[in-house]
Amino acid sequence: MTHPLVISHPYKRIMAIKLMPEMRGSITPLGYFAIRSGVRLSSERKKSAMNNKTIEFYDSNAADFAARTENADMSECRERFLSYLAPGGRILDAGCGSGRDMIAFRDAGFDVSGIDASAEICRIASEKTGISVRQVRFEELQGEAEYDGIWASASLLHVAREDLPDVLGRLHRLLKAGGFLYASFKYGTEDRVKDGRYFCDFTEESCRRLLEQADFAVREIFVSGDVREGRGDEMWVNAIASRG
Repeated sequence: MTHPLVISHPYKRIMAIKLMPEMRGSITPLGYFAIRSGVRLSSERKKSAMNNKTIEFYDSNAADFAARTENADMSECRERFLSYLAPGGRILDAGCGSGRDMIAFRDAGFDVSGIDASAEICRIASEKTGISVRQVRFEELQGEAEYDGIWASASLLHVAREDLPDVLGRLHRLLKAGGFLYASFKYGTEDRVKDGRYFCDFTEESCRRLLEQADFAVREIFVSGDVREGRGDEMWVNAIASRG
């Protein structure tokens, strides 16, 4: 004899699943959602899973990623960003990767700190720069008017598109009045997963709209080629915007 079990889930309709007698009491309701094919996860769980997979990729490939990106020549973008800042200001490298840009900003006389969501990336960047890099996700950022500039190079592109308004609001609050944000995204219109990492792509128009809706004043948007060896055909959209 089988016994129906009614499962209520906050995101899905009530479901009835038939259980064999020996199974009763041995599986939690959420367990059925993990094993029953065709049941869709909530959007929040999907986003969390994507975020975790992206972080897992960087944790597992941190040394290789750092080696492949530490010599990428970002000097043109850095110089355009720094031209808006007063000498000696505070900069947050948000998604600092290997620490390449933190070193450049420090060498230019700025007070630099860094964050990254990957524990292994934080360890490598801290060792490389001598600066203690904090492990924190964009969605966890707190604070008000702490930085003159925030550098988010190739990092916000891993935030779920629907979460970007909230994250940009957090970055906006972290900037001092008149502070500046640099952000870059791969050029395109897709939301996609590559090598286990989530990406959201933008064009000049969609990037401008995103920033303006978050109360940033866009100063410039420009398209550039990828500066890594052998990847010059990949395009990036770059933006510099200020907190009003």
